[in-house]
Amino acid sequence: LKPFWLKYVAQPLTPPHGARRLGARPPGTSDGRVLAAAMIRFWTNVWWSSLCVCYGGVVPRLVWPTIAYCFYCSALYKVCYEIDFLLSEDGSKLVAGCTTFLLVFRLNQCYSRLVAGQGLVVDAISSLRAIVFSVCSFVSHSPKRGQWGEAERQAALMLKVHVCRLTIAYAVSLKYHMRIGDMMLQNKISQDAARHALSDLVRLKGLLTEKEAELVDAVCGLYEDECPGWGCRSTNRVRVDFNRFRLGPAAGRRSLFERKSCEDHGGAAVPVLILQFLRGVLVQPLATTWGFPERFLNMNEANLGIALRAFEGMSNLVLTPLPLPYLQLGKLLLIVFIFTYPLSIHLQNGIWGNVIVPTILSMALLGLENVADFMENPFGDDSADISMYEVIHALEVEVQNAFDLSEQHHSGLVQSWQALGSHFELDDGLALWQKPKFHAIPCRFTDFFAWNPLPAHTVRYIKQQSSEVTSYNSSLVASRCGTAQALGADSEEELLEDTETDVFSIRLCVSLRGPERQVENFKRHRKALESFGNSEHMSLRLVRARMREDAGSISNSDSHDDDDV
Repeated sequence: LKPFWLKYVAQPLTPPHGARRLGARPPGTSDGRVLAAAMIRFWTNVWWSSLCVCYGGVVPRLVWPTIAYCFYCSALYKVCYEIDFLLSEDGSKLVAGCTTFLLVFRLNQCYSRLVAGQGLVVDAISSLRAIVFSVCSFVSHSPKRGQWGEAERQAALMLKVHVCRLTIAYAVSLKYHMRIGDMMLQNKISQDAARHALSDLVRLKGLLTEKEAELVDAVCGLYEDECPGWGCRSTNRVRVDFNRFRLGPAAGRRSLFERKSCEDHGGAAVPVLILQFLRGVLVQPLATTWGFPERFLNMNEANLGIALRAFEGMSNLVLTPLPLPYLQLGKLLLIVFIFTYPLSIHLQNGIWGNVIVPTILSMALLGLENVADFMENPFGDDSADISMYEVIHALEVEVQNAFDLSEQHHSGLVQSWQALGSHFELDDGLALWQKPKFHAIPCRFTDFFAWNPLPAHTVRYIKQQSSEVTSYNSSLVASRCGTAQALGADSEEELLEDTETDVFSIRLCVSLRGPERQVENFKRHRKALESFGNSEHMSLRLVRARMREDAGSISNSDSHDDDDV
């Protein structure tokens, strides 16, 4: 079967003429704008393409339960045929109606949560984009720009740098908060989830000043249980705790970063703290010659309020799942129905009525249950969830374009407007327009920010969550057929080569070109996380120890002695 799978299933499907792929480039263009679908991509006009994939859908979760239930129905049919046993049909119909109603209602509520999550992301990013665009545009096109000296120009430039970095930092903090919120609800936090949370935290700190990063460290909310004695490496567990005030440090746990205060309130919401930084920056230029009038505070406060309300809604979706009594009742009725329904079918219906039909019905009900699980948390790690990394990267690109437009291309843009006025013989009105002011060395976005590579595990995570589904299915089936390495075990070089040809891949992120000490701390923290690779023995103790080491002494091995740690 390997040639059949590789030829007809593993290879990406070729769409018919006129088919539209979600997130694809426009036909005939090589540099078109990519539609940010923020989740796994698939062909929307080819209905059979969603059937021939192993990843991203619900079918892989239903294969083994369906096979097991088919064997159960076969054995039950054999036993009931021998002893001539039959239950009443009326009871099964009542249970079937209640179970179906509860499952469909839960599926509808989970889909409403997904739609609400998409709307909240749109509100948050739109408000951040409006703040960046308004600040860059008004400061660059201010009527008093012609009267500026070098001090005023540098003050306006500093304002735009702070606004750009804090808006991106707020978007990154949203992903970090959603992740640790989901981790707090888990019974056992996986090493992979802890690694991604630490990577998000390091990425966030790369956009902050040293004092801001110190404040974020104090409220990050990541802890590890302390285990005195032998066997600490295997029993330590990562914990998440925030918004719980305590007079002293909680016993039996240790924070990732040392605190200067004896108070331990378990961390706080990082997006709220970042928003306060941004609010403080936006107050600085009020009623100044290089800033904007005080009435602009109303517009900025409105956008900040939208961003804050969006955060509250996103946080509630993650931290408030569906009620436990409802989930318990639905799962209980589902189990009772699928195990008792075959007992109420007449034996004369044969194998079709006693084995095949119950199996198909149970697969449909289990499918509704799994689809609801997919959509209950819109900001999780499933392929159907919202990819915040893609939303953040799109915001980074748009912020760079807005900054360069207001600085590097400002004079040429104003000059082109005046040239068009001269073409239409509106010379008298040109005297009232702002005169372009040229600078010897125009500033660029990359003069203050740098594009750094994302960690390999983050690139792999983005590939799994927001790549094209048939392309990812090809690598999945090929690895299962033995034509490639196991999925997730590919090297960093092979992963980067694979993402070079993927138009949906994200391999870079923005960081601040801050002081040398701060940049070295950012690089050291990032290398400390990358040094673990895919190791399952990563702990906050080892991460903390490696973050304190010099950048040149970080190794890729886990051969540290426990006493030294």
